[in-house]
Amino acid sequence: MSEITELYDFCQPVKPDGKMKLKRFFLICLYVILPILALFLIMFTKQKGFVVFGGFLVLADAVVYFFTWRFVNLETYYSIKTGIVTYAVIQNVFQHRIKKEKMQFAVKDCTLIAPKAASEDKIAEFKPEIVYNGLSDPDVPDAYVALFCDADGKRVAYYFDATAEMLKRCRFYNREATVVTQVRY
Repeated sequence: MSEITELYDFCQPVKPDGKMKLKRFFLICLYVILPILALFLIMFTKQKGFVVFGGFLVLADAVVYFFTWRFVNLETYYSIKTGIVTYAVIQNVFQHRIKKEKMQFAVKDCTLIAPKAASEDKIAEFKPEIVYNGLSDPDVPDAYVALFCDADGKRVAYYFDATAEMLKRCRFYNREATVVTQVRY
């Protein structure tokens, strides 16, 4: 019983889709082209201090990398403790993890926690106003959806990668709304 009330969290890297891959490509081009252009500028102006400027150039490129790469290197994260689920997105850069909490809800407030594929008609019937996508990949086989109304009365759908432990806890806190199936983790 005590393990049910302890914190359980799950973190999964987001598989980059076409838009994310395009952003990564442009950022990598920026990281390569920016120093090359600056070096050519210094070489053709024949300024002294080329070596010092090269050091600043490497530092500037690292700063640009730090402030931009985290937007394309994402992980989805959720945790559950005493029936409260917290969903967040984690941005990674230089092993520095920035956690941005997106929302929080109580499992007891859910009207449905079920596999996404088997619940498409119920999702359409629920007509969510806000959708949170916590899936690591759109085609993940263990995709689940939680339908609930938030504090403002808006209908919310939250998609997440289900684990056996998460389903066990959801079943404990809201037996009527939770549909348990076999999952990978």
